[in-house]
Amino acid sequence: MSDLGVPNDFIASYKDYQSYPKCIIDRAKYGGALLEEYDGRLLERSEALNLFVEHDVYIPYREIGKDHRVIEEILWSDADVSSYLTDPSDLRSVPGSSGDPVFRTISLITAGSTQPLETTRESLKRILAYFQVMPEFLEFLYIFGRRDGLDSELRSSGFRTDVALSEPNPAHIIKSLNRSGRRYQMCYSLKSVSINKDLDEKAHGHGQWKIRNAAFHHQFDVEAHTQLWVLGDQKVKLHTLLGTQLAKGQRYPERFGTFQQAFETSLDTHLLYCRSACQDWRWFICSMEDKIQDLTIHCLLPPRTNGENPIIWDPEGVRILQQEEERVNATIMALKSNLGIITRLVKFFRSLVKNPGFPEKEASEQSVFDFTSRLEELTYDLESQISRAQILSKLVTDRKNMLIQHLQIQTVVQQERVAHAMGLEAIAVRVIAVITLVFLPATFVSTFFSTDVIKFQPDDEVKSGSPPQQYSSRALKMFFAVSIPLMAITFGIAIGWYWFERRQKRMKYERIQLDGKDLEDSYTDSARLRFPWKYWKRGRIPSKSL
Repeated sequence: MSDLGVPNDFIASYKDYQSYPKCIIDRAKYGGALLEEYDGRLLERSEALNLFVEHDVYIPYREIGKDHRVIEEILWSDADVSSYLTDPSDLRSVPGSSGDPVFRTISLITAGSTQPLETTRESLKRILAYFQVMPEFLEFLYIFGRRDGLDSELRSSGFRTDVALSEPNPAHIIKSLNRSGRRYQMCYSLKSVSINKDLDEKAHGHGQWKIRNAAFHHQFDVEAHTQLWVLGDQKVKLHTLLGTQLAKGQRYPERFGTFQQAFETSLDTHLLYCRSACQDWRWFICSMEDKIQDLTIHCLLPPRTNGENPIIWDPEGVRILQQEEERVNATIMALKSNLGIITRLVKFFRSLVKNPGFPEKEASEQSVFDFTSRLEELTYDLESQISRAQILSKLVTDRKNMLIQHLQIQTVVQQERVAHAMGLEAIAVRVIAVITLVFLPATFVSTFFSTDVIKFQPDDEVKSGSPPQQYSSRALKMFFAVSIPLMAITFGIAIGWYWFERRQKRMKYERIQLDGKDLEDSYTDSARLRFPWKYWKRGRIPSKSL
C-alpha cells in the first residue's frame, strides 16, 4: 500500500495496461488461460477488423463532480486520455480531489457498425485497465469495424455481470480515487432501429431504415455512490440522448446527493437506453409491411380475361422478396435479443437488492419495483412486435412461393407457345418434304436427261434424216462410275458415324451400370458387416471378419 492509500497491486496493474486484460486485479477469478484467450482474440480481431484508428482519437465524456455540475469534454489524442486518467507514474501522489466523480460516461464513438471505433487500442486498454472493467466487455466491441461492410455481427448478443458487495478485493479499495471496492458491474448490448439519413433521398423510403447495435458497460460503487458508463456508441447517439437528461453546465444535486438518489439515477439511465432501443420498431415493421404489400399485391389479383394484357412476372421479384424475408428474420432476431437483455436486467436487479451486502434495501426495493415494472411494459411491446414480425415473415414466404408458382406457370405457358410454334414449323417442313417428293422424280428425270447419255436433236435435223435422239453407252457408264462410288462413300460415312455414336452411348450406359453395381455391392458389404444377423438366416454369412 502506498502512502496515499493507492494499493501497489492497482499501481502495477495500471502500469501494465498494455497487457490488458491479463493485467486486471481479479486475474484469479478468470484464470490465466481465459485471459490469454481474451488477449489473443483482441489482437486477432484488431487485425481482422478495422476496429481501431491509428491516431487522432475522438472520445467524448460527460461527468458530474462533487458540485453536481455537468461537464462535457472531448479527448483528442492518447496524451489527452493519459492526462485525463492520471499517468501510472503519478498514482502514488494522487490528490483526493482526483477521485472518481459521482457520474461519468465515456463514449467509444463509431460512425457505423462497419466503421472503426474512434480510439486507438492503447487508449482503450488504458481506459479499461484504469477502471478495472470486466474483460467480457471486449466481446461486445467486436460488432464494429468489419472490413467487408457486412453487419453479420448484429446477430451477436450477451449479458454479463460481476457483483462484489461483501468483502471486496483490497486492491480495489482506493480511497484517493473514491473507490470502496464494493461495486457491481455489468455489460450488455442492445439493438435499435433508425432512419439512415446517409442514404440517397431519392431511394425508396422503406430502404432508409438501419438496425444499429450498441454496447454498454456499467459500474456502480454502493458505498462511494459513484457510477461509470462506457458506451460503444454509433454516431454519438447515446451520448446525445443522455444529454437530454443531463444537460451540460446544469447542476443536479437532487439526483446524486445520496446513495438512493444515485442508485435511482443509474436505474433511470438503464431505462433511458432500453426505451431508446425499443423505439421505432413498430414503424420499421410497418414500412416493411407496406413494401412487401407493394411488391406482392399483384400476386393476389384474379387472372386477366381475354383481351386484357397479361401480367408479366419478373424473376427479379423473387430475389427482392428473398432479401425482404432475410430482413424480417433479422428484425425478429434483434427484437428477441432486446427482449432477452431486458428480461435479464429485470432478474438481475431483483436479485441484487436481495444481496446481503446491498445497502438501504427497503427504499431500493421500491425503486427496483418501479424500474422493473417499466421494463416489463417494454417487454410486452417487444413481444407484440415479435409476433407481428413473425406473421410478416410467414406472409412474405407465402407470397414468394406464390410468385414462384406464377413464374412456373408463365414458363409453362411460354413453353407451350414455343411447342405450338415448333409444331407449325414441323407442319411447314412436312409440306415442303411432300412437295419435294412430288417434284423429285421430275427433278431426277430432268437431271438425267440433261446429261450426254441421251441427246435429243432439234426438229430440223430430224427432218434431214438424223435420228430424233442419240444414245451414248459410254456416257451412261461414266455417269454410273462417278455416282455409285460417291453414293457408297456417303453411305459409308453415315453408317460409320452412326456406329461410332451408338458405341459411345453403349459404353456410357455400361459405365453407369457398373458404377451402380459397385455402389450396390459396397452398400451390401457394409450392411453385411453392420447387420450380419440379417444375412445368416438366408445362408449368406459375411466374408469379411467382424
